[in-house]
Amino acid sequence: MLPRLVDVPAADWRSRCRKSASSGIGIYMYYDDHPEPHFHAAYGGREVKVRITDLSVMAGGLNARAMGLVVEWATQHQAALRENWNRAGQRLPLEKIRGLK
Repeated sequence: MLPRLVDVPAADWRSRCRKSASSGIGIYMYYDDHPEPHFHAAYGGREVKVRITDLSVMAGGLNARAMGLVVEWATQHQAALRENWNRAGQRLPLEKIRGLK
């Protein structure tokens, strides 16, 4: 069974901010990332880039179970993801996003 996404504090101001994670799934936003609002999810050595507006895959991929958890989590927190994208574009600290319920 895959671990659930849980809360973790914001990382730092280097190149990215890890907003939610578990012992295996990490969710990232990069402060200097290109347009079209998206986030990155990493699990098991693989990464996927997910569009925030419709939660479609822009690049990469995860196994079906991990991807299902990521989409379930992102569906619950789509507004918070949009807000964090805007904050990242202004180089403001990102807000912590809750894990899966």
